[in-house]
Amino acid sequence: MTQKRPKARTPADHILKGIRLGPGEQETLRLYFSEGADAIVSDDQKFLNWLDSHNVPYLTPAAVLVLLVERDILSRRRAKAALEKLRPYIRDEQYERARQDVQRRERNS
Repeated sequence: MTQKRPKARTPADHILKGIRLGPGEQETLRLYFSEGADAIVSDDQKFLNWLDSHNVPYLTPAAVLVLLVERDILSRRRAKAALEKLRPYIRDEQYERARQDVQRRERNS
């Protein structure tokens, strides 16, 4: 008879116990904790609400574009083009906020 040791528990396993999240969201949390990531990137509003209620930092894809512009990694022109491609897939308020943030960066440059 062979005994197997239980896999090491992660903070995600404790948090995920009894929580109804999809397999993609569960794997995202496991990866976040195992890698010691700074934040999770997601556009799933239910997941974002869950992250918010559990104090897990997150960014939306639109917010990532703004951050890249602020850090001079992505040009404003390319950020605007990427934001337009995202537009059909994100909430109007996310689009507008990101667009305004990119424009504000343009005026401040």
